[in-house]
Amino acid sequence: MYIYIDKTKSDLLKASSKLLYKGFKTKKQTPPTAKRKLKDKYPEVIEDWKNIYSLPFTVTLETKIREFQYKLLSGIIFTKESLFRFKMIESPMCTFCLKEVEYLEHLLFYCDATKDFWRAFSSWLSNQNVSLDNLRFENTLLVFNNNEDFIILNYLILLGKFFLFINVN
Repeated sequence: MYIYIDKTKSDLLKASSKLLYKGFKTKKQTPPTAKRKLKDKYPEVIEDWKNIYSLPFTVTLETKIREFQYKLLSGIIFTKESLFRFKMIESPMCTFCLKEVEYLEHLLFYCDATKDFWRAFSSWLSNQNVSLDNLRFENTLLVFNNNEDFIILNYLILLGKFFLFINVN
């Protein structure tokens, strides 16, 4: 009796875990959808993804704040706009101002109430002799690294975003 074993099966039988790992490692990887969307939306800010994703681990030990930043970057923070789309609430209007739809950018940066928060934050920092020259939504969402007070500044921005979000929910 003659048994035929094709070449791919015989190659598979010879495979070691090291060989399989090397094969998987060389496969082309596609970035997560949220990462691609952020890169398309803010191309001038995106420089180093490793730095952006490791930021919460660099500046804080608090797991809730780390988790919050990860959810922001992954696009899985639910605002009234998304809850309204899922028919879980009756209105998508902002919790603070009740004038505009509550999407992430509005909630964390563009709402009149949150603008006041960030103005007071910037003012307090300048009273502490910390310069915050260019506070934009992209900087608060991702990483603010053009300052000598990098770690404390990013920690405070993370706390500010977390504070705004938990006061809505």
